[in-house]
Amino acid sequence: MNLSTQPFHASTRTSVSTNVNPDTSAREQTLTTSQLELSWRAGELHIRCRASRVVMCVDRELATARSERGRL
Repeated sequence: MNLSTQPFHASTRTSVSTNVNPDTSAREQTLTTSQLELSWRAGELHIRCRASRVVMCVDRELATARSERGRL
């Protein structure tokens, strides 16, 4: 019997948070994305997950945006 390996569940979660770094007092924005996929393979539950996180310095991004705006 050929069992399908199509997932019966797939989800993606994305969140953005802004925090203050206690060492530098700089505001940091964190973008976190995670993916989850569940499927059956040969009678066993197969779990696949991935995650990524990007941290950006908000103050530096604002300064860059302001300087770029002045060039228009």
